[in-house]
Amino acid sequence: MEVLSQSALVSVGVIAYNSSTTVIRTLDSIAAQTYSNLELIISDDHSTDDTVKICRQWVSLNKDRFSNIRIIERERNGGVSKNLNTVISAANGIWIKTIAADDILLPNCITDNITFITKEISANVVFSKARVVYESDGSIINTDTFLPEESCKTCFDKTAEEQYNTLLLYNFAPAISAFWRSSFAVSHPFSNKYPFCEDLPQWLNLTALGEKLYYFDTETVLYRRGDSLTNANSLSFVNQKFFDSYKAVFFAEIYEPLKALNPQRAERVKKEFLIGEIAVVLLHNRRNVFTRGILLLFKILLGVRFIHFLDPMSVR
Repeated sequence: MEVLSQSALVSVGVIAYNSSTTVIRTLDSIAAQTYSNLELIISDDHSTDDTVKICRQWVSLNKDRFSNIRIIERERNGGVSKNLNTVISAANGIWIKTIAADDILLPNCITDNITFITKEISANVVFSKARVVYESDGSIINTDTFLPEESCKTCFDKTAEEQYNTLLLYNFAPAISAFWRSSFAVSHPFSNKYPFCEDLPQWLNLTALGEKLYYFDTETVLYRRGDSLTNANSLSFVNQKFFDSYKAVFFAEIYEPLKALNPQRAERVKKEFLIGEIAVVLLHNRRNVFTRGILLLFKILLGVRFIHFLDPMSVR
């Protein structure tokens, strides 16, 4: 395990895809960190807009802020998991903070994480508090919503085995705030089987291996809620890519152990995915008054009250 000093090199890995309207704010937040010794790695997942051009222009103006900067252009779009693995494998820092190119680091993010891990020397992946924000007319609007939720914070006090069993029920670990020991992250890459649902299978894998997830209750990141990979737009029930990946995770990684732990819950979630399939296949993922009514009818028939991966307003 590496010896850490307050001046150790820390990498910040930015994963970008068609992020031309948001990436500058993300990069500015990294440059504004109170921690001085930073490396910047940007991995673009084959964007079709001007993301790479904008990043290059920004780097030319801010290169003196960082110990090293690298922009990686992936030859084809591979999804979030592959993009994360790309920035992690390219990092030279002892620790790495990963961030999507539409989210924002608060100024003390890296300093606060380093302060925590100097006390919790056995930690390999650390989470902290994230505020949910949205954008309006080019301005970031704060909300009173935070990740993780208050009820989830005690999950980080549990053993790795207990955390695994809890993750089978719900994902309490906010990927947006994850801070990694680089050598550990390299040796435990994200699964490419689930390109658009990268976090939950990773936390399940780590805790199954006996790796405890750590948390400190300090706000370090702003999570931009908008047209992200996990959100549907106003005309659809689900983001198709996320839904397909999440469904694959559930049936490959969660269903059988959850059935052993809580068979009623396993069958209930199985029904939720059936409703999701109806929304995507039968209703062509088109949300309107008519299809919302049909989906509500199927919910009643199947005895499903809430579908956690659908937009709550889509089926009311």
